[in-house]
Amino acid sequence: MAITLKKKQIKDTTISVISSKSYTIRLLLCAYLSNQKVVIKNNNYSKDILATINVLKSLGSKIIINNDNLIIKPGNKVNDFNLYVQESATLLRLIIPIMLIKFPNKAVTYILDDSLVNRPLDGYDDLFKTNGIKVKRNKNELIIKGKIRTKEINVDASKSSQFVSGLLMALPLSNLDTKLIFKTKGSSSYIDLTIDILKQFNIEIAKDFVIKGKQKYIAKNELISEGDYSSIIPFVCLGLKENVTIRLNGLNKNSKQGDKKIIDYLLSLGANIQDDENSLIIKKSDISSLSYDINECIDLAPSLFLFATTLKEPSTFYHINRLIYKESNRLEAITKILDEIGAKYEINEDNIVIYPCSINKDFVLNSYNDHRIIMAISILVNKHKILINDYKGINKSYPTFYKDLKQLGIAISYSRKPKLLINVKNSKDFNIEAFGYVLGYKKFTFFASKYFSYSFIKKYAQNKNIYVLLNALLHESEINLFKREINKLLQLPINFIVQDIGILNILTELISPKRIIFMPYTLICNYLDAQSYAKLGVSAICPSNEITIEDTDIISQYAPVMLNAFSYVPMYQSYRKIISLFAEYKNISFNKNHLYLKEETRNDFYPVIENKYGSIIFRPYITSYIKELNNLSHAKFIYIDQLFIKNKVFNKVCSLVNDYYKDKINIEIIRRELDKLNLNIQDGFAYQDSFYLEK
Repeated sequence: MAITLKKKQIKDTTISVISSKSYTIRLLLCAYLSNQKVVIKNNNYSKDILATINVLKSLGSKIIINNDNLIIKPGNKVNDFNLYVQESATLLRLIIPIMLIKFPNKAVTYILDDSLVNRPLDGYDDLFKTNGIKVKRNKNELIIKGKIRTKEINVDASKSSQFVSGLLMALPLSNLDTKLIFKTKGSSSYIDLTIDILKQFNIEIAKDFVIKGKQKYIAKNELISEGDYSSIIPFVCLGLKENVTIRLNGLNKNSKQGDKKIIDYLLSLGANIQDDENSLIIKKSDISSLSYDINECIDLAPSLFLFATTLKEPSTFYHINRLIYKESNRLEAITKILDEIGAKYEINEDNIVIYPCSINKDFVLNSYNDHRIIMAISILVNKHKILINDYKGINKSYPTFYKDLKQLGIAISYSRKPKLLINVKNSKDFNIEAFGYVLGYKKFTFFASKYFSYSFIKKYAQNKNIYVLLNALLHESEINLFKREINKLLQLPINFIVQDIGILNILTELISPKRIIFMPYTLICNYLDAQSYAKLGVSAICPSNEITIEDTDIISQYAPVMLNAFSYVPMYQSYRKIISLFAEYKNISFNKNHLYLKEETRNDFYPVIENKYGSIIFRPYITSYIKELNNLSHAKFIYIDQLFIKNKVFNKVCSLVNDYYKDKINIEIIRRELDKLNLNIQDGFAYQDSFYLEK
């Protein structure tokens, strides 16, 4: 799904800063380890925080959410060691050593969303190796079993300091004293933050990182999760470049959060930022460029990079390579966005120079389902529209972000969700929730999962949104016959999906083109084709399945599109009856039902249909866009076929799509569930480089 941002009238505003995700997760884990009742003041219920709450519930804790109060109580014995950490790398890295200490030699299964599967865990390599800890990966599962026995642990925090924080939280409960030996320390600010939180639970960490064992977590009755310095950066940047005053309430000016350092840096450049107790007041400032080492505030890099494009002179950022290991490859993602908005940049080993640029047209930008990328894009907002694909990634850390943007005076509009059309094989299929139902007809339907009579179509047209599939190739001699046969169908309150341009031309003479979807398979390959046929006024056009995901989405922005999202796609079609001709030539006979062509050099079977309308050969695999629904939000319709597809698979796919558009599941769950079906799906051209986007 997509969201569009546009500057309406930026105005003075006050924003209550959300609680820090990193801070709250650490407080929750420490509260769990204290085995006491703890109340945490928190106003942020992001996906990562909710994932932490659910994991702690699996571990027996009783947790109550009461508005801005999180109440954690000791609970029952642990019965479930399958911990669904969702996409939270923070939670995963922090809890692994905790489980190794609290439940030694117990196999714990961590269930991961797709975006987390490839995030690095090599910061724990020495821990696993020297302690003989067994680690097994199985698709979206990470199974870890073992015990921490060594008194010294070598730690490489070059990719993330969260490994260190996890050990700092777990090792005080060990029976041994332990020393951490750093190969690379990484973000020391997050380590300092963890130590500061541990002090609130009476846990001591020595300056040389010798950690005394057999300590006890003792909690205060009430704790406060600090306002998040990571999340205020978009509003700080907007305040510095717009002629408004933005007040940010709820910040701890003595916080150990590393991202707080950016405020001191901006002040050194002459930024008009005032400190008012627990608030910051941001006003328009004359900043010409930035020169900053992002190693200590890696999460701010996307926002700072895009803010740099709005300044007067080139900006330089240092130590950028750690960006590769975040929710997305943020370095690649941000440079793609810089390319798309026309900003020039130069990368030299571990540094980047970004040049100013002006945005003078509407843009469609990919968020890469990364919350930091979404926040960064908002800094570019001006009088032109910026459409952000997959905008729900923001829920990972800042679910009220768009509400706060709107409060500032930024116009926000949400894209409509595509409507689901499904192919019908029997009357039971009408029980599946869909916008429309596609039926084959006994005449002038070349291929379909079932061919229905006029009376059947008439019966269901009274209370269902029916689309009749007319995909025969029309010969000139059949035009009058077609008109006579189709005339009675035209009187019903139904719509049509047509393949042949001749049938399209005839129907548009008889009925409103808004009742017609044009589905010519390989004919529409670019947005000029799409615009041309859309000018006929049809309800939608169906682009070719032989183009890329990116190009399909671009076409969808220029014309109303129906995506043939799950089906066996025709690759050869002829008015001639080639199977019968072959049988006659070979003087053989065979049943023409359930025919397949076997490829000689590969083990592929191509479904074949022959009837009175000719012959058609299909690709030997399913073509599916279901895993990319998040990148195809501009489509008007999504079509799911069931020709050659088993009922169980068809029903499951329909259910997944419906749940996705109802916001019950995310795209990672769709991908995981689709993989479980072990279908013969091939991507074709889907993931090639776009024809339109300069590389």
